[in-house]
Amino acid sequence: MSWELRHAAPGVDAEKPTEIPASGWWQVIRRAWSEAKTDQVPLQAAGVAFFGQRNAVKADSVPD
Repeated sequence: MSWELRHAAPGVDAEKPTEIPASGWWQVIRRAWSEAKTDQVPLQAAGVAFFGQRNAVKADSVPD
């Protein structure tokens, strides 16, 4: 890792998660959110929730 990158990323030398400062955790959250949006995770989760609920309601309406 280059010297500039090492000093630009807070907590990069941390041995444990508790050693990462708050600014480092914000960077982690931003990167994770960006990756999730790129992978369309919210859209896929909405589809799973919609069709799962639709099928559950449909199963309840079937007569015995």
